[in-house]
Amino acid sequence: MKLTLFFLLVTFTHFLSFTSYAMPDKLRMDDERIIYWQEKKLGRKLSTYEKSQLLNSYIVNSGKLKSVPSVSVFNQPRRINHSHSKISSFQSVNDTLSKVNILAILVDFPDLKSSSPGLEPEDTDMFYDNYSLDHYKNLLFSTSGYLGPNNENLMTARQYYQKVTGDYFDLNGDVYGWITVSKNAEYYGNRNGTERDANVSELVIEAVESLVRQGVDLSPYDQTDLNDVDGDGVINEPDGVIDHILLFHSSIGEEAGGGVLGQNAIWSHRFFVTENNQPKQITGSDLKAFNYTINPIDAGIGVVVHEFGHDLGLPDEYDLKDISIGEPVANWSVMSSGSWMGELRGSKPVMFSPKNLDFLQNRFGGKWVNQTSVNLTSLNTSTRFDLAHRGVHTGENNQIKIILPSLLEDFIKPNSGNSQYYSGEGNKINNQMSFSLTLPEASTISLQMLSQFSIESNYDIFQVYVNSNPVAGNATKDSHPTYPNIRHYLDGNSFAGDKVSGEFVNLSYDLSQFSGQQATITFLYQSDEAVSYFGIVIDDIKVTADNNVIYIDTAENNNTVQLNGFRKIGQYKSGAEHAYYLQLRSHQGIDEGLKLSQYPAGLTLWYSNENYDNNNTSEHPGYGDLLLIDTDQRPIYKTDGVSPAISAIQVRDAALRLIDQTAGLGDDNLSPSTSFSDRKDYSFSIQAESGVNLPQYGINVELIDVSEDFDKAQIQIGYDRTYSISFKASNKTVLFSPNGFVLEESDSFEWTFSDGQQSKELYPEIEFESYKTYDVTFKQIKLSGEINEVELSINLTRPLTITNFNVSHANGVLTGTVDVEAGLEPYSIEWDFGDGNKSTGASITHTYEVSGTYTVSVKITDGNGETVTQSKQFTLTVPLSIEPNLSSNSLTLTANAKVSGGSGKYQVDWDYGDGNSGEGLSISHTYNSAGTYNVSVIVTDTDTNQSESKSEQVTISLPQSQGSSSGGSIYYLLLLVSVAIRRAAK
Repeated sequence: MKLTLFFLLVTFTHFLSFTSYAMPDKLRMDDERIIYWQEKKLGRKLSTYEKSQLLNSYIVNSGKLKSVPSVSVFNQPRRINHSHSKISSFQSVNDTLSKVNILAILVDFPDLKSSSPGLEPEDTDMFYDNYSLDHYKNLLFSTSGYLGPNNENLMTARQYYQKVTGDYFDLNGDVYGWITVSKNAEYYGNRNGTERDANVSELVIEAVESLVRQGVDLSPYDQTDLNDVDGDGVINEPDGVIDHILLFHSSIGEEAGGGVLGQNAIWSHRFFVTENNQPKQITGSDLKAFNYTINPIDAGIGVVVHEFGHDLGLPDEYDLKDISIGEPVANWSVMSSGSWMGELRGSKPVMFSPKNLDFLQNRFGGKWVNQTSVNLTSLNTSTRFDLAHRGVHTGENNQIKIILPSLLEDFIKPNSGNSQYYSGEGNKINNQMSFSLTLPEASTISLQMLSQFSIESNYDIFQVYVNSNPVAGNATKDSHPTYPNIRHYLDGNSFAGDKVSGEFVNLSYDLSQFSGQQATITFLYQSDEAVSYFGIVIDDIKVTADNNVIYIDTAENNNTVQLNGFRKIGQYKSGAEHAYYLQLRSHQGIDEGLKLSQYPAGLTLWYSNENYDNNNTSEHPGYGDLLLIDTDQRPIYKTDGVSPAISAIQVRDAALRLIDQTAGLGDDNLSPSTSFSDRKDYSFSIQAESGVNLPQYGINVELIDVSEDFDKAQIQIGYDRTYSISFKASNKTVLFSPNGFVLEESDSFEWTFSDGQQSKELYPEIEFESYKTYDVTFKQIKLSGEINEVELSINLTRPLTITNFNVSHANGVLTGTVDVEAGLEPYSIEWDFGDGNKSTGASITHTYEVSGTYTVSVKITDGNGETVTQSKQFTLTVPLSIEPNLSSNSLTLTANAKVSGGSGKYQVDWDYGDGNSGEGLSISHTYNSAGTYNVSVIVTDTDTNQSESKSEQVTISLPQSQGSSSGGSIYYLLLLVSVAIRRAAK
């Protein structure tokens, strides 16, 4: 690995020595199977409340491994988990990746062998009598499918990636095992509180070193240098580290309930094996182990292709903190819950998201996507595009990216005036600025500047050169610990602690040795390939000779400076990239799983915002790294008709269509959305976790035409630049934001208010004196002098206030009212009952399912967007209740019981009235003869031992048949069942 520093070439002696805190890339949990295994363990059905509590505990505990090492920045996901560092598109790599060779190992445990994993057919969709080596070899690498548990032919992991890339990218490899490791299963997957998978790294090394002892040659599995460690632009060459280690273990994954191991099973994930923050040496081999993926015994290809996606550098796209509501991606991407799709769970994973396809294409080349990229500012009033779907790779244009103008983020206010010079930030950059002047004959000549800086110590540098010679300054260091040839450099911070102080420091350099010479003065900022901080800002440069100023540059109007990477900015700097992606999704090929999940086909729109590292909309509602825009903002409700359903259901109808949607998932509003405008509100205010907050530029997308099978579409993208002002009021304090402006770092801004106040902030917060109407004007002033402006009048009212908040309850039924005053009508009133249900309106009634302590809250939002909330906590008792429902067909009785109240933990027992009994919420029983039977059901609260029972009589009749006539005519067999029910509650 090499780093060029100005005129010097320095070779690194360390191997990617920067370490970064990293989290494992793990599979999204499977709610259904988690509930299944808990019910199997308890021998009864869980109540709705119990299910919610169980899943919440999984969410809380799913986050981290027991020992999360600091790992080298080597084969990291699309974004490094570091506030100042991002991975770019690796433009220096000129090679392409068309195939990989995977080392796959099957591991079982002394107490849980693959031959007896403790599974029954109903435990998993992927139940086999024999989990053989050939099964996994075919699942991974077959080109003709593999045998499913019901003798069906299923798609393999290799076929999946071939279909994604039009047969370009190929998975190869070998499978070894089963290998029995040294310790019992719980040792490796042990959970302790929120820490999980205690010793999986040991499991990985044990498995690999077992192969070495058997004489397996590992060299075929080191074929690539995906991070271009030696800097030659070639990735198809060995780098001394096994490329891809893929394990299957002999248990259900913890993400799907953990099987017999429960929460001590291994959660499917991708992570690293390290030693002293470096890839770990494999005993008996010249190679090292680093990244691995691990999968359960019953894996479908969904988990495999998802985890291997992490190996290629892709991040998870679901909410990593709380999926009780979930992010607006869900089943639309294999890196979210789309990995679980298929009649057999995980057998038909869907396509990658457009941002991940964009990354893979830039990172590895090949045929991941045929994308058309357009800058918003280059769009005409309206432009038409033809678009092919993503389900089948056809070689046609199948993705559009609209690159948006950079968002400006508050940075450092110039020391004087409106402008300053900035080095830029990032990895592997070499940015410079220079100016020339004739230095007079003088005894002392000094270069001075005011600066703030944050430069990675021992790796990144700032230097001042005069005529190609580095010069010493009042804050420079003489020699570098990493690069021996570097002298007179600056690094570290200009401020103490973790935050920029806002105060400039003086940097001075002695130029006396250049007295009487023509001098070219160059500022150099250079960073290495790993961590980078914000760099350096410079203002008020001056050169003095014998204390007389001979040169001054305030960064305002000086055009003599040559900028080569450095740039002139104001108080704000450009944030990370944000963009829209357009992707046509059908029900064909890879995307067949969308149909099975009841997601209508259509044109999907996605908003990418690199200012966020994840899609944790539970933490930052409406914001994320990549979120799907639900163009149909009509809510889909839960079965109560009041509470909004989770995000995975809300976004089923996200796509643009020209015909009605297909019904499903409780969606009653099936008329299509045919267009998108960024001036509309897509924040889904009744459940912000499911929405997206968008910048307003005047973008319109219209679906003009689409084929019957949604494999081709014509779309029109329009750009109508219109300026506006948005604001958020809190009492007399108002935060203002401009919309629609294409902002540049060199812009300056002016706000004027009708009460005489002014501001030069981009997003000012203004305190007004009284409640009345104010006129507001915003001006954007370009460096060229061009001015763009917009005006607005706001009506400032007294603060929104809750004057009355009453709730009461009896027998599990809650009633509540709320009164408000002031603010600006209309009001939006939302209740949260603390049990996962919500409602709206000034008065409500809600029935709880089980006893417990609940917090009821109400949130009021007025016409200005101001919100107020209040909450109350109370403990209520819901009476235990049971309602049986009986039906019969011939001699067979089917029955179920609706149970509510109590603690939510129930034992349900049935007496069929013929000497036989059963248990469970749902039962089926066949009588030996017709007759009238007294059927009883009793429910017991297992926490309190309280019980309730009910009885019903059911009449069972034999089937009656009608014979054929003497003429030989054939009649249909008619089944006549007579059921008479008399209810008699005990």
